[in-house]
Amino acid sequence: MTDFTRRGLLIGEGGVLEADTLPAVPLMAQTIRSETPFPRLELWEDGSRIPELYKPENFEWWYFDAQLTDGRTLVVVFFIDQDAGERRFVYRAQATVASPNGQRVAAEYVTHQDVSISRERPEIHIGKSFLRGDLDTYRVVMDASDLGKLGLDVTIRRIFPPRVSPANRENIIQADKIFGWVCPVPRGELTGTITVNGETAAVKGVAYHDHNWGTTTMGSLLHHWIWGRAAIGPYTAVYASEYPNQPYTNSRTDGLQQFFIASEREVLVNVEGSGAARVTAVPAANPDPRNASAYYCPRVRFEVEQNGRRVTLETDAAQFLGSVDLATESKFLSPEEIARAARMEHRPWYSRFVAAPVALSITEKGNTETYSGQGVIEFMDFHLNA
Repeated sequence: MTDFTRRGLLIGEGGVLEADTLPAVPLMAQTIRSETPFPRLELWEDGSRIPELYKPENFEWWYFDAQLTDGRTLVVVFFIDQDAGERRFVYRAQATVASPNGQRVAAEYVTHQDVSISRERPEIHIGKSFLRGDLDTYRVVMDASDLGKLGLDVTIRRIFPPRVSPANRENIIQADKIFGWVCPVPRGELTGTITVNGETAAVKGVAYHDHNWGTTTMGSLLHHWIWGRAAIGPYTAVYASEYPNQPYTNSRTDGLQQFFIASEREVLVNVEGSGAARVTAVPAANPDPRNASAYYCPRVRFEVEQNGRRVTLETDAAQFLGSVDLATESKFLSPEEIARAARMEHRPWYSRFVAAPVALSITEKGNTETYSGQGVIEFMDFHLNA
């Protein structure tokens, strides 16, 4: 079954530091067989996190995905983006349903007004669409009268412990800018209805939810990243490997990793930091029909060995779900970065895939357990800065 956390880098929250005063790349933090009760997030952590006053570098999104029992993949996102021309925020409610045969239905509602977003809890209204939750249960509604050919009304109930930083922090690199991430629902049960082109069907599935925000363009902070989540038998996994741009690396080249494996009752592995996991990811031609040169690895492997236990996760990027030209189809770059991207042979690109199969092996005291499942994996490639 399936669960992951994505995009996991938070740059900054506490004090402004010049680049030459950056602390050492963060110590690797780890949790093995967590104590009970599980660490908990607070409601405000999944509320709005960016300043209310408009700034062109600020962004935020709440992300949900699910693998449905009928074989389809669902992705839902609530965005706060910048409208640089109008010098104000623009708000988007976006949903995509992809079938195993490759058919995709995508819809979006965009507005500058008719919006309500709480800073105290996860409650976002954009037009007639909304999400409302308490960290354990979320209701997510996308209204077809706003989005047109696609609508949904689903409830997600968290069944696995949330991914909480093993160092109880939201910052992996400390600087004068923020790129934040929390993962309230590494794995949950989804029930409800989806309406596609006027036809409504009841659905069930395995769901995931995380939340990102930032106060600078992602291209200025990060060179590229891999992120994924998967449900694998009795376990769920969230993994990421990010490669910051040079001012934030402290001369390290092995990137920053998060690797989280949990069951309903325990956290088996929860590590983060520079070199926290061994990652093997050999690039190849991207199957994206729009851009074969986009960063992509057909197989990704994460491995951690601690306290006599070796945990290995290996995933194949299977069905292509979609892609974004980051220079022309996103708000993730500054005008200067967009101009630079236009001169590049290989454009900054994002692509998402169904991850299948996802294989998990746990070796301890000479015994090895193996499990198989599936999930979602993505590749983000800015490569704008050294």
